[in-house]
Amino acid sequence: PAAPPPPPPAFWPSAASPPASPQPRVLCFAGAQLLGTAEALRDALAADALLAGIAPHAGHRATVALACEVAANSDDGLALLSVATPSGAYVVDVAQIGADAVCCALWPLLSSTAVTKLIHGCEPAALALVEAGVFLAGVLDTRLVSGTVFGDPSASLDEMLQSFPGLEHFARQGEVSPPGGEGWASVRPLTTEAVAAAAGAVSRLLAVAPGMASLLADRWDGYVAASEACASAAVNGSA
Repeated sequence: PAAPPPPPPAFWPSAASPPASPQPRVLCFAGAQLLGTAEALRDALAADALLAGIAPHAGHRATVALACEVAANSDDGLALLSVATPSGAYVVDVAQIGADAVCCALWPLLSSTAVTKLIHGCEPAALALVEAGVFLAGVLDTRLVSGTVFGDPSASLDEMLQSFPGLEHFARQGEVSPPGGEGWASVRPLTTEAVAAAAGAVSRLLAVAPGMASLLADRWDGYVAASEACASAAVNGSA
C-alpha cells in the first residue's frame, strides 16, 4: 500500500486550532506602511534588505531616502522616522516604539556607508539620531547639493525637485502640508494625511536619486564626505 501523506507543517492551521484574532502589525494605507510596533518594524526589516542596511552587491550604489521629525517638545526627541526604498515607503512611529529600540533596529542602515541615505538637510536628523546613540553615516545632503550646484541653499525639497527635468510633477504633490501645524509629528493617533505626507516626502526625495547620480557623477563620494562632515559639525557644535 502507498505510504500515507506527510503531515502538514506545524504552522498550518488545523481544524482544532482556534481562529487567530486579527492583529495587524503593519498598517498599510496612503501608499505607505506605518510601522507602529517593534514587531512590525522587525517584519519590515526582514522583508526589505535595504531597510535592513544590506546593499545588494559590491559595486552597486544602493540608495534610500531618509527623513526625521522631532517632537513638538524638542526634549522628547525623535517622533517619526521615514525611509523610502525601491520597495516602498515606511513611516516608523518612534514616539510609540521608543527611540532606543528604533535606532537599535535601524542602526545597520543608519550607520552603513554601503547604503547612501539621501536627506534634505542632514543637521536636524543627525542631532536627533545622536541623542539615541546613532551617528549618521553614508549620508548625502541634497540641500547641500542644492546650495553648491543650483545656488539655493535654502531650497525646499519641492523647489529642488523642480530643478530636475521630468520631476516637476513630483514637486506638485508636496503642496499639501501635514495637518496639525509644526507639531504634526507629535499628534497621536497619526492621521492618514500625516502618514501620507511623511511617506510622500521621502518617496519624492528618492525619485531624485537617478538624476542626482547623473548630476554629481564622480563627485558623488565627495558630496557624501561633505555631508557627513556637516552632520558631524552639527553634532559636535551641540555638545
